[in-house]
Amino acid sequence: MLCLIVGYCLGSRMGRIKPVVTATMLLQPSNIAKGWQQRPLRLAVTPAGYDDIGEVLRKIGFTVENVGFDVLDDLTRLRHYDAVFVNCHQALKDFYNGQAIASYVANGGILYASDYACSVVKAAFPQVVDFGFSGIFSFFGETVDAEVTDPTLADLMGYRVRLHFDLPAWRHVSRWDSTCRVYLTTRDWFSEKALLVSFGYGQGFVVYTAFHNKGQPSEVEGRLIEFFALRPLTMRLSRQIAWEIARPIEVGTLGEREATGLLAGEQMMMRREIIGTLGSGQSSPIYRFRLSRPSPIKIVVGWEGGAGEFVLTFGSEARPQMRWQQSSRMPPLILDITEALPAGHYYLRLVSVKAPLPKTPFVIGIGLR
Repeated sequence: MLCLIVGYCLGSRMGRIKPVVTATMLLQPSNIAKGWQQRPLRLAVTPAGYDDIGEVLRKIGFTVENVGFDVLDDLTRLRHYDAVFVNCHQALKDFYNGQAIASYVANGGILYASDYACSVVKAAFPQVVDFGFSGIFSFFGETVDAEVTDPTLADLMGYRVRLHFDLPAWRHVSRWDSTCRVYLTTRDWFSEKALLVSFGYGQGFVVYTAFHNKGQPSEVEGRLIEFFALRPLTMRLSRQIAWEIARPIEVGTLGEREATGLLAGEQMMMRREIIGTLGSGQSSPIYRFRLSRPSPIKIVVGWEGGAGEFVLTFGSEARPQMRWQQSSRMPPLILDITEALPAGHYYLRLVSVKAPLPKTPFVIGIGLR
């Protein structure tokens, strides 16, 4: 079970506090689920070289198709896949034609690349990132003390992590655009180097890591490697959940519909994101947060893999009678509390009664006005 959290500022313009005295409730699933019809993710992985991310994906429970390097410059074939994972490999050192990869990502594809696969990223997105060499003379490997700069990863790893690069001349990110999300950095006498970054491009995403899967990772390195595999697989969910939270809905005698006019201006925003994995019969940790101002709340849960059964429990730390519960067998699981909850401390927990994958990736989004 892997769980990680990123917290956002919980507070914005709020209305008057409304009294809330609510017993345990089981809310009815939203009709919005019809727009979340899922199919299994189509994943491709290039030949293993100095690492094998395909092995990590298979352990999570995904089916992965092995493809050759020739797929990287064939847009027609790339379009068959939701995500393409490119292993670190000597054969990629001279890769230069990034046009197909750029078009693939711009149209919604997800690209994962590690170490020597930086040539693929550089060829497709030269304006976004550039790369340098580290550990050129470290013929027996190199140990690096890295700083975790992203709250999501920090919740999993802490703010300092020691990594052992078992081969010399690994490729760090030497320059990155301001649109990049930087997760992990290190510093030498001259400059700061990024070890893990992601960025959006058009409708898709790119994830690059200098550190990757190896023969005998430590326990800490193992958790980091699983995060590398998980982050690309949850990007689509995060986007869907943020959209679902922000979408205003009117409920009338004819059912739900998109809100217009004044109602459309009262949108929720995702203030917190929780990412993790659960297997059947497992429970997440109890996630706690403080509501700084009164607000309605909308919690949306999505997961990969299709049909399962998940139960979300949400409540007030100070008022046991304020407790809600929602379940769903298909994503999204939506808990929408329209009453303005008072400021205070709250908690939530997700339970997997039946998970579609051995380690099912999930995303929980918490929305406030």
